[in-house]
Amino acid sequence: MTKSSLKSVLAVQPSDASTFIGESIPGIYNRTFGGQLIGQAVASAGRTVADDRQIVSAQTTFLHPGDYAQPISYRVHTVRDGRTFSNRQVEAHQGGRIIFSGHFAFQVDEHLPGPTAAAESERLTPLIQTKPPFVGPASAVGNDWNYRSYFDIRMTTVADRPAGQLLTDDLPSVTTPEFAHQLAWFRLRESAPAPGLLNRAMLGFASDYTVLRVVSQAKGVTRRESGVNGATLSQSIWWHLEPSLDEWLLYVQETAKTPGIRGVVFGRIYTSSGILVASIAQEGFARAGDFDR
Repeated sequence: MTKSSLKSVLAVQPSDASTFIGESIPGIYNRTFGGQLIGQAVASAGRTVADDRQIVSAQTTFLHPGDYAQPISYRVHTVRDGRTFSNRQVEAHQGGRIIFSGHFAFQVDEHLPGPTAAAESERLTPLIQTKPPFVGPASAVGNDWNYRSYFDIRMTTVADRPAGQLLTDDLPSVTTPEFAHQLAWFRLRESAPAPGLLNRAMLGFASDYTVLRVVSQAKGVTRRESGVNGATLSQSIWWHLEPSLDEWLLYVQETAKTPGIRGVVFGRIYTSSGILVASIAQEGFARAGDFDR
């Protein structure tokens, strides 16, 4: 079966004025991919606001694992429409229960000028290379999961990691006794849409890639170990600039080591020249045992 494009996955279909149906796609570990829920919820909420408003933030909660063999119904509740901001609450329903909910904020487009070299106030640290640290075709495949993803994803870190190393589950993040972090370059495999709602929904989709690996590493386990399970519990996103998804973006992810099974990862997405595009905070867990939370 031919894989659907990400554009078609995020093209939710209206059931009524405030309900939209999203196509399900296979995720990892036989459950719905969290990025799909975020992206489709953004697309659904955006269909109910005025065209002059762009998504600027989302606070989401994952309640139950979704069934990727069944469609998902997104019910949008209008919370507020003000002069500058609109707010929407979205619930994702499947199998008679709510599997995901989120609060989404939209703002009147400020028509900010595009970033220029002279205006770059947010830079990567000197330890992080500011260009994709690899050569070769962008479509190179490291494993089946990377092949099936909608984005070409390549892991990197400071200069001591081999250039161009592709994503593998057992690739360790950089850890210290109190801290763990990893870096991932990513770029959309298909042609990128024009700036606007779909483009930002795609970034929301991509924001869930690779993050939970940092929680697992901070807990001293890898996802390949037998009996290790984990999942995202909540995620917040703040869009700062319009992303150019057909160019390489760098996802910086870091967490402090904490007791218990839960961990919070803070992420920042940059252009290859070091301009901050989006900020992310994700709460997840990793533990031995079954998946039930």
